Amino acid sequence: MNPTPTENVAVEDDAAERARRADAIKEAWHAGQKADARAALDANPDLLDDRAIAIDLAYEEFCTREEAGEEIEPGAFCARFPYRSSIRRLISVHRFLDDHPDALDGAAVPASWPAVGELVGDFQVGRELGRGGFSRVYLGLETTAGRRPVALKVSGPRASLDAETLGPLSHPHLISVLSAPRVGDRQLFAMPFVGTATLEDVLECAWPGVGADPPRTAEPVLAGAVRGRRATDPPFTSCPPYPVDAGMSYEQGIAAVASGLANVMAFLHDRDVAHRDLKPSNVLLGPTGHPYLLDFNLSTGPSAASRVGGTLPYMAPEHLTAVASPGADGPTDWRPADVYSFGIILFELLTGRHPFGAYEIGSGVRKEELAKILLAAQTTGFPAPRKYNPHISEGIESLIARCLSAAPADRPTAPEIFARLAPNPPAQRPTGLRWRTLTSFVLATLCGFSLSPWDPRAPAPNPSPFIPPGDEPPPDPLNRGLALYRQGEVALAAAEFRRVAKQTNDGKAYAYAAYCFAVKKNWMEAEFEATQAIEAGYRTPVVYADRAYIRLRLGQFEKVRADCDDALHLDKNMRAARLTRATVNLRLVAGKIGKKVKDETVADIRQVLIGSPIDAETWFTAAQIFMLAPAAAGNLKDEAADAVSKAIAAGKKTSVIGREPILAGLKGHPLFDHALTQEPGLPIDAPELQLPCPIP
Repeated sequence: MNPTPTENVAVEDDAAERARRADAIKEAWHAGQKADARAALDANPDLLDDRAIAIDLAYEEFCTREEAGEEIEPGAFCARFPYRSSIRRLISVHRFLDDHPDALDGAAVPASWPAVGELVGDFQVGRELGRGGFSRVYLGLETTAGRRPVALKVSGPRASLDAETLGPLSHPHLISVLSAPRVGDRQLFAMPFVGTATLEDVLECAWPGVGADPPRTAEPVLAGAVRGRRATDPPFTSCPPYPVDAGMSYEQGIAAVASGLANVMAFLHDRDVAHRDLKPSNVLLGPTGHPYLLDFNLSTGPSAASRVGGTLPYMAPEHLTAVASPGADGPTDWRPADVYSFGIILFELLTGRHPFGAYEIGSGVRKEELAKILLAAQTTGFPAPRKYNPHISEGIESLIARCLSAAPADRPTAPEIFARLAPNPPAQRPTGLRWRTLTSFVLATLCGFSLSPWDPRAPAPNPSPFIPPGDEPPPDPLNRGLALYRQGEVALAAAEFRRVAKQTNDGKAYAYAAYCFAVKKNWMEAEFEATQAIEAGYRTPVVYADRAYIRLRLGQFEKVRADCDDALHLDKNMRAARLTRATVNLRLVAGKIGKKVKDETVADIRQVLIGSPIDAETWFTAAQIFMLAPAAAGNLKDEAADAVSKAIAAGKKTSVIGREPILAGLKGHPLFDHALTQEPGLPIDAPELQLPCPIP
């Protein structure tokens, strides 16, 4: 029975009161009170039970602290809260929009969001059910249809494809659009109220934290499916039975949900519709585990390649390649990209982690850069799912590997996935549960699901990135950064190495980040990362030599000498440290009348010149040192003139040499005068003399 109008008013008043209290908490933070959403939610349990308010308060805390200049690690921040996946997604959107304000051009969001109790067109707005970057979904009552409950999606006036795509389609795993009116600058989509949870909720229930034991039964699937439901909510519009029960294995529960997703994916692909943004938050669950595919804002015919959008961590390689190259078209057929996204979702649901690792969107990271980072991660491969969940069957693992094949042609089609992906009865099922298994069978048959068994022997291509469990080497978190570095994406590699270093306090990662920042001449960042490497215990001659050169570029001369001494204490043959020490000693006396370099400086530069290659700048530095040699070293003008000649041969311009006052004393020297008449030779590159590379 539906609630009476009086009951509806009471429910709306309750939701409005919770919203007012949440607003008061946020106003107190803005007035100077310490922002602590976790404490506020603990003190107000009814707010903690309200998904939208809990997410909103956590998001507000994050924004308030970040605007105050605090650096926050999103993963650790979100782990403090329920609904952590939704909060993390909202933070990612927030950071993306901060760096890409142009994404809001065209009024993607309305000027204001509706308040609880507000009448918008024919709909009375109730509590918020969820939100994304450009839309929010509310529990609404359609006043012209007997106050029937609806899920009311509200976005800006920019046209959405939801109604256009879903209007002519009908399928058990699609939510129909009842109406799509525009009210002022708000575009509304009224849909049946069939659920309050998504696959994100299943992920959080099944995998409550890093290192959690794999679930053994499907209970977390059903627990996740009712998440966000409040006792005061009206009944769901429909609640179809679904073949998931708490007694089956976790894999079987996930396979049942995934089979519904594969079913609707096959239905869409057969009608020339590709979704293009499959991810856990776009799969709604009814309370029985019945899945519904959501959000068709990006859907197109499979051959349409003009719009490149979606969610980066769930994109296929061909999709990421289009994003990484602005102006490029997407794939000619988007259907294999949907299959790849499906494979990521299945891997994530069964293991509790993304196959290519988590990646936070940091401030200043462009989507093109992040796409390149994720492409590099896909290139390095993904671990066997059974490494994280040994209860996964070979058949499921084989299907995931096929879905995540790098080549679109190697991936199965959606109908092939649906034909193979169906709940199986356990091999050793207790007798008392046979009727429940039979019930699941009947329900699946009534819903049109294939019950063809898994065949682990079925042939499947072995995609090169997949590493079978028995052959898997220990995972190296540096692989993604190494792949970027080897692709020439040094700035992105620096950001990736820094991310790993922050998460693991790995001195090697700090050292790699320092080197990459130095290559890009970002000296302040490079000096910080090198110092972190040393403080983390990664004290190698290369790290000390690199920090010495970085500090030389920053003018920190006294610190330079200490770093060079440390490097040479570890490796007396470190030419880069000797050259940097000689250079800083030269700079400390250059321009000071009568000042000479130390004997150590002459010895250092001579040690450097023993090896090869030697670039023009090193020969130029050597010439100046020889001219400022102490009396005990003798007259070194011949060596200085020879060094000048070799500097020009290595590409040094004669005009620069002629203007150097330290070398003025060489005028009249035959070799020097002759050298100045020569054309500079081809430049010799010797980067290891300044900045030795720690990256293998």
